[in-house]
Amino acid sequence: MADYLTQATLAEDSLLLARIAACAFEEGLARPPAADPREWARAQAWAFATQPGWDEAVLRANGNIQAGVTDEMIRVAAHNIVTTHPPAASPEEPSIPAE
Repeated sequence: MADYLTQATLAEDSLLLARIAACAFEEGLARPPAADPREWARAQAWAFATQPGWDEAVLRANGNIQAGVTDEMIRVAAHNIVTTHPPAASPEEPSIPAE
């Protein structure tokens, strides 16, 4: 069963979000509309926080998020999230008629 307190903590952890942003930049995953990897990481925070096994890994590490969630876990989750949650299409810019 999911541990909602741990998942909520994961979604708000600034160091974890920075690690996710670093992964997104390194792997080229941050795409429009959120091309800034930090924005992409924040937009996907709950998708990461609710990854299967992440809450248990953190609890096994005595609540230490950085010890419980490895870079490999972040990388695998990032690629899974991009596959299952593709970015929304950017709205088209309105055309301005020529005079």
